[in-house]
Amino acid sequence: MKPTEEVLQDLPQPSNVSVHSDDALVGKVKAAIAADDDKRKENEDEPLRRKPALVPILPTELAGSSK
Repeated sequence: MKPTEEVLQDLPQPSNVSVHSDDALVGKVKAAIAADDDKRKENEDEPLRRKPALVPILPTELAGSSK
């Protein structure tokens, strides 16, 4: 494992990531959320706070991004 100082020095370095984001993935996540919420309700657990809207990342938000 890298020392903390070395990890912190690596943070500003650019890196490449692969992103998969589409309507099908959003649908799967929403289904998993609904199943989890139902299970929490059955167990009388407190509901989780969730973001109000889940949408795919637009290709225009990814194209040419260097941040």
